[in-house]
Amino acid sequence: MKLKWFFIILLILATSIACRITPSVEVTPTQGVPPTPAPLVITPLVPTPTMEVSPTFTISPTIEIPTPVTPTPPLPLSLKSGQSLTLSMIHMLNSNEGWAIGRSQGVALDHVLLTGDGGLTWEDRTPVEILAQSALTLVRAEAYFKDAQTAWVVYSAEINTSSESPLKVWFTQDGGHTWTASQPLDLSDLPLDFVYPDQPGFSDSRHGWLMVHMGVGMNHDYISIFTTADGGQTWQRVVDSVKDNLTMSCSKTGLVFISPERGWAGGDCHGVMAGVLFYSTEDGGQTWQQVQLSPPEDFPNLFDGQDAYCGTEQLSFSNPAAGRLVVRCVFSSTEKVRSWLYVTEDGGRIWVPYLLPLPWGQLDFLDPGRGWWLASPQSGSAQGTGLYQTGDAGHTWTRVIQTAWMGEPDFIDPQIGWVIAHANNAVALVFTSDGGKRWKEIQPLVK
Repeated sequence: MKLKWFFIILLILATSIACRITPSVEVTPTQGVPPTPAPLVITPLVPTPTMEVSPTFTISPTIEIPTPVTPTPPLPLSLKSGQSLTLSMIHMLNSNEGWAIGRSQGVALDHVLLTGDGGLTWEDRTPVEILAQSALTLVRAEAYFKDAQTAWVVYSAEINTSSESPLKVWFTQDGGHTWTASQPLDLSDLPLDFVYPDQPGFSDSRHGWLMVHMGVGMNHDYISIFTTADGGQTWQRVVDSVKDNLTMSCSKTGLVFISPERGWAGGDCHGVMAGVLFYSTEDGGQTWQQVQLSPPEDFPNLFDGQDAYCGTEQLSFSNPAAGRLVVRCVFSSTEKVRSWLYVTEDGGRIWVPYLLPLPWGQLDFLDPGRGWWLASPQSGSAQGTGLYQTGDAGHTWTRVIQTAWMGEPDFIDPQIGWVIAHANNAVALVFTSDGGKRWKEIQPLVK
C-alpha cells in the first residue's frame, strides 16, 4: 500500500515538471493527420528612427515693402543775381575784364562767366542752348578765351561717363551774348569708354586744336586730336586710336600748336617706359616724331630709365618762338622729386633745362622772360608752398612770398594777378596788386 502511494506521488511530480518544460503551444491535431508544426515567423528588425530636432524658429521670406521715394527735383541750371560763385578757371585780360568758368552752390552746371570789375561780380555768358537742354547730360566746360569778344567752349558729361549728346564746340565773337555751335565732332567709329575734351587752344582766330580722352587701361590713355581751320565751325580728326599715329601708351598731359602745321604733345609714363614722352608734328598732326630732350648737366643719365622716371606737363608758348615745358622726375632710390623748366627760344628745335625751386607747382608766364611758379615740396599739399618769380625766362628764381595755399597764377602785368587758391578742401579767389607780396580774398558774386 505504501509502495503504491509512493509511485503515485512520483508520477504527479514528473507530470508537473514536464508541464513546466513543454512550451505551452496548443496544437489541435486533425483527425488522422499528424500535427503540422506552426510556421516560424521572423519579424524584421525595424531600426528605431533617429529623433528629428525641429528648428527652434522658422525663417520666412522677407517681404520688402518699397518705401515711397519722393522724386528729387533737378538742380537748377541758371544763376541768380547775388549768388556766390566758386571758380575753377580764370583768364583775366586786363585789370578789369576777364573770363572764368565756375559754379554756384546747388547749380549743376559749369557756367561761362565774364567780369568787368576785376572779378568782384560776374555776368553769366553761358550758351543759352546749353541752359535750355531738357536732359542734364552736359555739365563740364573746357574753354579757350582769346580776348574780350572771342572765346570757344566745349561741354561734356562728367569724366568716366559716355554721353549720347554730340560733342560740339561753341564759339562767340560778341563777348558771349550769342554763341554758334560747330558741326559735331566725328567720334562715330571709335570705342568710347567716356568723352573728356581737354586743352582747347588757338594759334590765331582760325586755327585751333582740341584733345579728347576716350578710354584708359594698362597704362594707356586713348585719345583723339581734332584741328580746325575755320575758326571752330568744323573739326578734322587727325589722331585717334585707329590710326595709331601718336602713341596711345601713357597719359597725355599737354598739346599745343604754334601754326597749322607745327605742334607738340607731351605725357607721363609713370616709370613704365624710359625717357620722356614728348612728340612733335610738322604736318598738322598727321604724323608725329619723338623729341629727344637733353638731360640736365648734373644728371646726364636722367632719361635712361635707370635712376629716375620722368614726365612732362604744362606745355605752353608765349609766341611761336618762345615755349616752355615742365619736366618732373622721381628718383627711384630715394623717391626724391625734382622738376626742370625746359625753355625754347627757336620754336622748339632746342630745349634748355633750368631747375625749378620746388617740384610741384603751377606756371604762369606774362611774356618770354617774366613768369611765376607757385609750388610746393609735396604733391597735393599746400604746406611749404611758395610763390617764385623769374625775369630771365627761368634761368634764376626769387621767392616772393611763402603761402598756405596752391593754385594757378594769372598775372596781367608785373604787379596785378589772381589765383584760384586751394587749401584744405577750401577754394577762394585771391588778388594781388604788388607783384604777389600781399594777397586779398575776393568774394565773387553773380552780377
